[in-house]
Amino acid sequence: MKRIKIIVFTFLVTALCCGCAVTTDFVETDDYGDAGIYDLNGTLLVPYETLVKNYHFDISKDYENDENKGFSKVLQKLDLNEDVVLVVPSVSRIGEHALSYAENLAYCELPDTLETIGGYAFYSSGLREIVIPSGVSEISHNAFDSCRELSIVTLNDGLKVIDTSAFRYTPKLTEITIPETVETIGSCAFQDTGIDYVRIPDTVSVIGDNAFGNVGTVCYNGNAEDFAGFGAANFHHFNAGNVCDLCGASVDYIPYTIQGAEFIDNGVCDIPDTFERDDQRYRVVSIAVEAYKDNTDITSLSIPDSMKSIQDGAFVNCINLEQVNLNDHLEILGRDVFSGCTAIQEIVIPDQIATITGCFSGCTSLRNVTLPKAIGLSMEDFAGCDHLEKIYYRGTEEEWSSKTVGAPPPVMNVSIEMLFDEHVKIIFTE
Repeated sequence: MKRIKIIVFTFLVTALCCGCAVTTDFVETDDYGDAGIYDLNGTLLVPYETLVKNYHFDISKDYENDENKGFSKVLQKLDLNEDVVLVVPSVSRIGEHALSYAENLAYCELPDTLETIGGYAFYSSGLREIVIPSGVSEISHNAFDSCRELSIVTLNDGLKVIDTSAFRYTPKLTEITIPETVETIGSCAFQDTGIDYVRIPDTVSVIGDNAFGNVGTVCYNGNAEDFAGFGAANFHHFNAGNVCDLCGASVDYIPYTIQGAEFIDNGVCDIPDTFERDDQRYRVVSIAVEAYKDNTDITSLSIPDSMKSIQDGAFVNCINLEQVNLNDHLEILGRDVFSGCTAIQEIVIPDQIATITGCFSGCTSLRNVTLPKAIGLSMEDFAGCDHLEKIYYRGTEEEWSSKTVGAPPPVMNVSIEMLFDEHVKIIFTE
């Protein structure tokens, strides 16, 4: 984008020297410099001072609840329908929704003074290219979400947080370099982009679910322990064909996700922590979507301590599965994991599990359930579990009473009392 500034500046100097009229109602001030709206040839169409004075537009302001004054509305009022360039003045922040839905905003030059890019700042705009200045430490949630023309993104050193869905649904973005200053990559941050290959530096300590969903090869430059943890949450949550690797790092084992029914012997599915195959050692970290679906051989299941996640529908309709032992380190139970497992009578949910969306719907023999203190519940979690007798809750009666239940889809909340029939006994273990 620096080349945009050079083009713009050069054109302005040339225009002024030749006596060309750039605009008639603007006296340049030191406050805004050359900030304003330009066409793609570098012609100043509207100075930023005019946007402030005549249209009351301030790019540092939040427009979430004031969309009539956002940049897209300003462009409509100016009757500017062609693609434009916005040169931003020396601000420290771009507000939420400030530039969202500006379909003919093709380029935007950000100032070196910038520190924060607000949520949805460029959402669904026509942006094609962006350079993030080194002063920006955080790109907020959904900042460039659904920018379907965005093909070039430069992330400079200094960036620490790429928040949830920051670059989601940008299909023309085929490559990205993650700076070695980045520490957190939020859920769905690069989901459904066109990225073929991405390397994640070992400075990254947090990666949210599906952060790189439906992209190409994800390469992690740190140690296998961290990679295994990340993989459980999102690297192995991709569509078929998605690849993960360790950038040639020296490891004792390769993180492994179970893709189909295996490790079953005489009805017992005892999944190991590690195993060897073709002279290579693997460590089991996850079970893929519907890996054991409709399997009638399993009667007993044991999950190893190495496993961090069980993905959607992994054991759906395993009608002969009676006994399930989940390890205390398990962090994620996907949607409908044990749905339709009509023989399960008792289940203990590990403390790290935050949600169990539909996991036990249709488990008609389920009688006893142990729930973590911080568990979030929905109306579908135990739908059809008509034989439930006891809920062991690892919290207090007051904490239980304060819970609400998200009704699917979670657009409303109802009292926790609505989740279970009156005959179900709630036992508090704290």
